[in-house]
Amino acid sequence: MVGLPKRTRRLQEKVCLLDVRLGPGAAIISPSVKRIHMGFAKKINEGHMGPRKFWHENLPRLKYHNPAVSMTVERTEDQSGPSQMIVYLATRQNESDAPSKEADLEETKRIDMKEKHSSEILAELMRMTGGKEVRATPEEQRQLDELAEQKRRSDQDKAVMLGVTTAKRREKQFLDQAKRSVEAQASM
Repeated sequence: MVGLPKRTRRLQEKVCLLDVRLGPGAAIISPSVKRIHMGFAKKINEGHMGPRKFWHENLPRLKYHNPAVSMTVERTEDQSGPSQMIVYLATRQNESDAPSKEADLEETKRIDMKEKHSSEILAELMRMTGGKEVRATPEEQRQLDELAEQKRRSDQDKAVMLGVTTAKRREKQFLDQAKRSVEAQASM
């Protein structure tokens, strides 16, 4: 059974909120963005891999930093169908108008995601919405450095233990071989 410190460290790495707070997609987008809708196929064939990666890796970070923005995903069975993101922006008819329900209009912008990498989709969304990337605070950077140092030490320990285990197996094989040869000579 794996020791408690190792299990705790693995849990910290997997559930670590730093993964959601930082990284690609960790950005604050313009307050004029009211909702984002993505539509793409369930399988990655025919150019749907980028949108799927964006949905899986970047969208949770966007949602974490922009909880007021509704983000929906529609996955279809049609592999040859379009793969697009629709961004709904609230605009005012006249800047001098007082804020009211009637004064707000909805403008839509589309991003064709088919055959694009998730980083390209993110860059286009950031450009379109005026998104600002979230940087790590000194405390978060310290936590990231600690996790990286633990991983480095873990990899070193793993390599040392692999050498020890291999040496023990080799020694056991030599002993078993010597034992068999002694038994074979005794039976003659």
